Amino acid sequence: MQRFGSLALLVLAIGACGGGGGDPDAAPEPDATIEFGNIEASWTVNGQAGAAGCDTVGGSTVSVDALPTNGAPGIPSVFSCDSGTGTTEALPPGEYRLRFTLYPGNSSLGQLDQIMVTDPIAVADGQVAPGPTVDFTATTTGGFTFEYSGGAIGMSNCGTEKGQAAMTGVRVLLTLDGTCVPAPFDVAAGPTTGTVATSGTVACPDGVEIECVEYDQTFTFLDLAAGEYSLDIIGLEGAEACYPREATPVVYGGDLVNDLGLLVGPLDSTNPNCMAP
Repeated sequence: MQRFGSLALLVLAIGACGGGGGDPDAAPEPDATIEFGNIEASWTVNGQAGAAGCDTVGGSTVSVDALPTNGAPGIPSVFSCDSGTGTTEALPPGEYRLRFTLYPGNSSLGQLDQIMVTDPIAVADGQVAPGPTVDFTATTTGGFTFEYSGGAIGMSNCGTEKGQAAMTGVRVLLTLDGTCVPAPFDVAAGPTTGTVATSGTVACPDGVEIECVEYDQTFTFLDLAAGEYSLDIIGLEGAEACYPREATPVVYGGDLVNDLGLLVGPLDSTNPNCMAP
């Protein structure tokens, strides 16, 4: 009997030490599942809600960054500007400050406005915390730049040698929603060709003709209302429209300037009065 009792005690001791095949190094099971919360955020643009405000500045997206007050990395949430409101991504319980940023359709141009809300907002398990409504402020005008080339092998728009375009002038027309815009513009001096600077104002309804400009001269339009425009720039040989180029520059508010780069208008081969380079 004494022998049987000793064996029983040994078995109990092994069981108490986890000898039944369990992992003694395994992490303990959590006591409870951590839930997440959210923050409801809203915005207007220049005092107007929804598309009415966003369109006046070309606003496209709004980023709402939830920044933990304990210094942990922020958690971004991105919304359409037109929506005017949104619920952040899931946030661990804690306190957060919100940073709102309004971006144009071409975000590479930069931001239209940014607002930091410094009052902390408490986020609890499974709850949507009410957040602030902010009003973005941005100017409703901007501009665009571009260069123009006829694409001649000899590069030059104005030169008359073999392979050059031999333009005598350039006509410029700018419209918005089918209506001519009498906008002023500047043309910078050519850093490579040495061509002198000039300027002009679009004459409505047919546009304005200016002297020939070279491929390295930058056109600049400023102080235009935000929107999508139609630009017609045509290299002329006398009265003939020989090097046409159309573009659709988008203007954003916030005084942002959209660079269209080099616009190439190749020779109109259907016009028999245009001389090939």
